[in-house]
Amino acid sequence: MIAVLVAVAVQVSVTPLSDHVILIRSPRSNMVASFGGDGAVVAGAMDTLSTAAVAETLAVRSTPSRRLVVLDIAGLASAGQGDAGWDARGALVIMQESAVRRMPRAFDAAVRRPRSEFSQFFSIEMNGESIHAVHQDPGYSNSDVLVHFEGANVIYLGESFPGDGYPHIDAALSGTLDGLLKTLDPWARPDQPDFRPRFVGARGPLAGSADVLAFRDMVKAVAAEVGRLKAAGKSVDAVVASHPTAPYDQRWGHGLVSAERFVRDVYQAVR
Repeated sequence: MIAVLVAVAVQVSVTPLSDHVILIRSPRSNMVASFGGDGAVVAGAMDTLSTAAVAETLAVRSTPSRRLVVLDIAGLASAGQGDAGWDARGALVIMQESAVRRMPRAFDAAVRRPRSEFSQFFSIEMNGESIHAVHQDPGYSNSDVLVHFEGANVIYLGESFPGDGYPHIDAALSGTLDGLLKTLDPWARPDQPDFRPRFVGARGPLAGSADVLAFRDMVKAVAAEVGRLKAAGKSVDAVVASHPTAPYDQRWGHGLVSAERFVRDVYQAVR
């Protein structure tokens, strides 16, 4: 039974986004990868259960002898995972410095701390694709990163746009409501002829700017209602009981983060 569960856990699906860029979906997270003659770059929240399947997916599409770069983005799926075993596969693993500094110095034999880190910006050109990783203001955490695959016009938003439901604003990781909204605001507008990016969240399906707009507006509306109730002297339990997410649960209430968890996060975040 254990072997069967593990086999199911490491299956991934692949969606082409351009000639050299794909969306890789595991049961726990989304990743975006560029592949080709230069090697491969993969960005997302890495976890040990999906590493083998993702590595195999990239190996059959890239020149094996060339470089493999992993942009490991902190998220719910990657918590406690170290480099998810990518260093042992010969990859250069890069992570935002705040996420690296939260990690213990030693893991078990299968994983380790990423060898490389960046502060605000990391850029690489591979397979004709310009890839930019940009540190964002603290939203989910103080290590939130947006990754732009410029040629494919694909933007990985990670936990700032979970894709499967409500966001987590983790105060223990210095996450803030204002930072979350600041990350979303530039992308939360209707599609236009000169503005048609595709967005990849931490989980969930490929999205468009209209989806990001609806998500941002939902966060702002819930925050406004929670703030109103908090200002009126309501306790966090009373605010949760008032169910301020009710108008949005049908669309956003089925993800990894429950409506109650989201409301409690927002209550702590609003002033």
